[in-house]
Parts: sequence; C-alpha cells; structure tokens
Amino acid sequence: RQINFVGRSWRSGEGTARFSCARRRWRRRRIREKEAEAEQAMRRCAQLQEQVAHVKVESIAWQAKALEAQHNTNILRAELERATATTPERTGESAGDGGGLAMVEDAQSSKIPSCTGSHGSCRVCLWRNTTVAVLPCDHLRLCADCAAAGVAPACPSCGQLSSSIFHVVFC
Repeated sequence: RQINFVGRSWRSGEGTARFSCARRRWRRRRIREKEAEAEQAMRRCAQLQEQVAHVKVESIAWQAKALEAQHNTNILRAELERATATTPERTGESAGDGGGLAMVEDAQSSKIPSCTGSHGSCRVCLWRNTTVAVLPCDHLRLCADCAAAGVAPACPSCGQLSSSIFHVVFC
C-alpha cells in the first residue's frame, strides 16, 4: 500500500518508523532543555542562598552596632543624670541649706506664679491647668497627667532637659 504525500511516496511501515524517530529526537531535545532549566534554577537557588547568608551576617553586625549604641546611650544617660544630680544648687551644697533640694530663694527668682491669678493651660495637652514645674528651669508648664505620662522629657517652654519635676499646690 502506498500513500502519496506532496510528491513523495510513503510506505506505511517506513513512515511510522520515521515518525517515531522524530518523536524520540524531539523528546531528547525537550529533556535537554528541561535539564538546562533545572540546572539554571539550581544555580539561582545557590546564589539566593549565598545572598541570604550574606544578609544574615550583615544583620548580626547591625544588631551588634545597635547594642553598642544602646550601651553608649545608657552610659551617657547615667553620666548626664549624675552630672545634673551633683550640681550645687540642686544637691544642697549651697551655703546654709543643710541637705535635700535647694529651695527657691524668693518669689522673684521663681517662674512659678503667685497664688492669685490664672496659671494657664498645659503646654502639651493644651487642656488642663498647669500644676507641675519642670526642673532645673522651674517653668510651670505641665499638668499632672502629662507629667505622669512622661510626654515631655524637656521643658515645653525653653527646651532644657528635665532632671525632675515637682507638683505645685495652689491656695
């Protein structure tokens, strides 16, 4: 039996063999392509694992730097507290004080208003009346709630760092 296909004659057995041979070549080519893709994916995976290892080392180095900076901050904070605690006007080393916090010598040197008149509103929340003075500048600018929450580490008026606070009771 013969089949005429575009000017060629094919015998039924001969065409099947050629078709299966072509199919095997196509499969081998596809396998080689897939193997190349798998090899490329493995190389990319190795690159990514190398990058992950590098990032881990880098993050450990940054964590060490952060811990060192935190340690230095704690040391500086302790030195600052020690320095502000040992100033003569606050430790009672001034003449005639005998110990404890030095009191304000007179009403003129204090920024705290007298018992009469308005005391103003808190400089942080702008709502409640001021009842807390900030040391060392003695500005009466905070309410008790804002002072207790610690929202103002420095004086809201002059910006000086707060070493402590004291509550003022008005008559």
